[in-house]
Amino acid sequence: MRARRTVPAAGLVVLALVLSACAGIPGTGRVQSASVDDDDAASAPRYAPAGPRAGSTPDQIVRGYLDAMLAYPVSTGTAARFLSPEARLTWQSQEHTTVYADQRLSVVPTRGLDNGPSDDGSVVELRATRQARLDAQGRYEPGGDDLTTRFRLTRVKGQWRIVNPPSGTLVTSKFFEDYYRPYSLWFFDRPGRRLVPEVVHLVAGERLASSLATSLSIGPEDDSALRTFLEPGDGLRPSVPVDEEGLADVELAEEVASRSESERERLLAQLVRTLGQVPDVRSVRVTAGTTRLAPDESRSSGLTSRYDPSGSGPRVYAVVRGRLREVTTDGVEPVAGAWGRSTQGFSRVAVGDAGVAGLADDGSGVRVTDRLGNDPRTVPASRLVALTWDSAGILWIVDRPSGSTRVRTVRGDEVTTVPAGPLAALDVSSFAVSPDGGHFAVTDGSDGVRVGSVRRGDTEEAVVALLAPRRVVRRAERPASVRWFDGTHVGFLASTQVGDQVHSAAIDGSDRSGGLTGAEPLLPDVGVDQLAIGPGARPPVWAVDAKGRLWYRPVGQSWLISDQGPVGGLSSSP
Repeated sequence: MRARRTVPAAGLVVLALVLSACAGIPGTGRVQSASVDDDDAASAPRYAPAGPRAGSTPDQIVRGYLDAMLAYPVSTGTAARFLSPEARLTWQSQEHTTVYADQRLSVVPTRGLDNGPSDDGSVVELRATRQARLDAQGRYEPGGDDLTTRFRLTRVKGQWRIVNPPSGTLVTSKFFEDYYRPYSLWFFDRPGRRLVPEVVHLVAGERLASSLATSLSIGPEDDSALRTFLEPGDGLRPSVPVDEEGLADVELAEEVASRSESERERLLAQLVRTLGQVPDVRSVRVTAGTTRLAPDESRSSGLTSRYDPSGSGPRVYAVVRGRLREVTTDGVEPVAGAWGRSTQGFSRVAVGDAGVAGLADDGSGVRVTDRLGNDPRTVPASRLVALTWDSAGILWIVDRPSGSTRVRTVRGDEVTTVPAGPLAALDVSSFAVSPDGGHFAVTDGSDGVRVGSVRRGDTEEAVVALLAPRRVVRRAERPASVRWFDGTHVGFLASTQVGDQVHSAAIDGSDRSGGLTGAEPLLPDVGVDQLAIGPGARPPVWAVDAKGRLWYRPVGQSWLISDQGPVGGLSSSP
């Protein structure tokens, strides 16, 4: 199943306050927002399927029922007309959505008739391939298995009607490709300091603002890792109208107005960031009963940016001829301090706002200093896998002593071993933390890439545990050097018939591209083994090959080779 990658929507305007009670949509920052082809979906042909016709056979009724669920704008009213009166009352159409392909319908013999319906009942069987399943919020679960559903029909006033509709709705893969788009629901980490996205797939179009707000109000998938300030009991009005000026109007229960300023501000940040993905939305007004909620004018433009840790995006660094350098699209630049003068026998180096860390050439330990190379201390390591800083200024050290994966964090002088759960048993070969610090990604020596959640403390950003990762990429040959394009997409290297290439994948497994199937230029077959990703919606990418040569792919251009070298320790800061 291929879904469309999300990028920041063009044309979002920063507004201060509308009527002094509206939060403006931020126009900067690494926002996972509306898909580039949202307008295509919004302008797609409307389809109003026909209801059941008198005299229809059982298989025609089932075909009509399946076709009715392809209505656009989405509606289940016509589909319900194919059901018996009792089934209409019990059908849970909102429970989930199944995406299927290769549909085959057949009438199952019943008593009284070898090849068709009896007078009192009939059964029609649907066989198809289940390509995906979306839960009530739109979260994507990859499929690939067989789907078999038997519809029982009975006569109602002489006409066949379905008596046992499966819960949820059924849509074809073409309908999914044509009308659904990926969006982000924005929640907070447990300390309430950073916004973290969760990917959902919703129907684009005029009802998108309402769908996003409703999905957001249900809450995060795992509230042990994320939290929300828009509670399910906050009385969200199901409809979120957007007027001609691009003002989205959100109504909540009066009780929300009594919450603390901090809680209200975070609630607004979630709504503004989430609804900002709607192409027509320029500002958001939130009302709790008769009270309008919004920050004051001087703070409105920073409402979401203060909770966005990525800022202008990651910076890329490398060890060039024994010196730490920042790698840019214009070349390499010196880094201030001792590391910029010499890496002193430390081959792999990671840079963050809080400091610099390097692995000793003999692999025995990690030296940690401030940005200028002062206040050094050493953390023992064995068979290092990853060395990376996160947006909270925490250093992650992942290694494999005694054949099991160990994860430790360094914060100041405190070194903490993090409970890694199932990750400990995996043969982890690369590891990376997302820009928001809410997720991690690994390659594990198999044919896939896994993504899991980071659990932090409720009052501080210390890492408490790593939750079990899920496989989001399958059947990749020798995946390695996993990195993050943004909060919802990972990048990694994988072998192809033309050598190692850069691939990308959505963190819910809905989208994968790269290599021979991607639109980006291919790398020469030079044995690249290190990857780094720069800032931006379409970021530049760097790689280092087996000879220590630095390769660079500018946006929209072919790969270039740098005259810098030898290069090692390629890494990116949060």
